Amino acid sequence: MNRAFISLYVLIVLSVVLLGWGADALWKNINPEADIPVMERALIDTISEEVKALNSPAAQLKVAHLSQVTSVDIKLYTLEDIAQSHFFDTLKSGKILPIYDQNGRKSIYKRIPGRDLILRISVMQQSSSQALLSLVLLCLFYLAIAVVVYFWVWPLSRDLSKLERQTYNLGKDGVPKPIKLWQRSAVYPLAASFNAMSERITELIASHKEMSHAVSHELRTPLARMKFALEMAHSSRDDAQRELQLQGIKMDVNEMDALINDLLRYAGYEHYSQDLDLRAGDLAAMAQVLFTANESMQNSHVVYRIDNRLDKQGVYCEWHLIERCLHNLVQNAFRYARSQILMTLCYSDEGQNYQVCVEDDGPGISEDDAERVFSAFVRLRNESGEKTSGFGLGLSIVKRIMKWHKGDVSLERSPLGGARFVLHWPVPAPQKNS
Repeated sequence: MNRAFISLYVLIVLSVVLLGWGADALWKNINPEADIPVMERALIDTISEEVKALNSPAAQLKVAHLSQVTSVDIKLYTLEDIAQSHFFDTLKSGKILPIYDQNGRKSIYKRIPGRDLILRISVMQQSSSQALLSLVLLCLFYLAIAVVVYFWVWPLSRDLSKLERQTYNLGKDGVPKPIKLWQRSAVYPLAASFNAMSERITELIASHKEMSHAVSHELRTPLARMKFALEMAHSSRDDAQRELQLQGIKMDVNEMDALINDLLRYAGYEHYSQDLDLRAGDLAAMAQVLFTANESMQNSHVVYRIDNRLDKQGVYCEWHLIERCLHNLVQNAFRYARSQILMTLCYSDEGQNYQVCVEDDGPGISEDDAERVFSAFVRLRNESGEKTSGFGLGLSIVKRIMKWHKGDVSLERSPLGGARFVLHWPVPAPQKNS
């Protein structure tokens, strides 16, 4: 802070001094009479009027009397007395002329209108008390500048110090904490960007740990089964038994391939740009396509219904991302539904948000698992106590996509008896107005 304060203070003081001196010098060059204060100008004009109508001896007496009464050094000269001086033409034209002697004492000269007489007034120099007062006032002025600069630099320096400490901690342990600054701080946008970066780094570190743990766990099981099947196939002389073991190996290879594909897809969402390209489209039509595709591949006896309460203006979103959201939810619904699935498309919060609800009549999800189910690589147990199929990435991807849309996803208990997933994200301003 000391360095910033001193450099800014010196800059401001030098700017004030140089600009003031330059402006004053320029004005004096343009208008020489500008150096004459109003009181001095009024005094010489008044005396000039007093002696203008008098003859030379009477004028000299009048000037001597005024000098004695006012204690001001006043003299009267003729044009001939200054005929050889370089400022003769200036005085002859009637202009007021200030002149300084070697000691810095100022004298004011003026020609009396209509006369060949020159009036001179010597201005008294400041007394020591006046000079001291001027010095004190000048010091107070520069002290006031220092106070203003300090109260401007101090919060800036304080906030920058917080940023510096957090940046150091980021390099030290890699898990930075958010910076809390006043919104009117000069560096608040920088702190907001740092907090966004900090949050993103924290998410990436947590995701990396989750992925490392999940990969090591999920790959270990099929690899162990494949090793065992290979040993059994190698030691078996029965062709049928050997073929059975090879089929098991093939299933494990397919499982590992599916895991790798899911991991690559999840990693792709980790690095996805959050600058979305929002376009309008028919959400109900896309939902119908997803239901038809999943119905043919999974559970053909389940009945589904789409309740579309949206208008015909179209829904604004990043379409391939929302398609992935709905695909994951519809796929889960077909996987666990007993007989029916319901998807509701509507507005919420008085038309401020889009809302999509996907619910089924399956076993549902307990309240204890309602938040955990959206974490990556989390697989819940079914009614028999076994872990559900899949790798626990689908709902994590849904939550992330909703976050990119500045929305959210929640889990409720459905009136149908199963789980009810609710997506909502804001309607863009142009569609709100329309």
